[in-house]
Amino acid sequence: MNDSFDLMNELKIENATKEQVVWLSENPSVVRLNGSIGKALSE
Repeated sequence: MNDSFDLMNELKIENATKEQVVWLSENPSVVRLNGSIGKALSE
């Protein structure tokens, strides 16, 4: 996994739509890539 992939993931999270949040919920492996993403979705 390269930095650009992680960066794109973070950009998607920052501009997350409801559909993207649902997608992340259905793909927990993505959430595990960055602990802060999981925290953001939990709050």
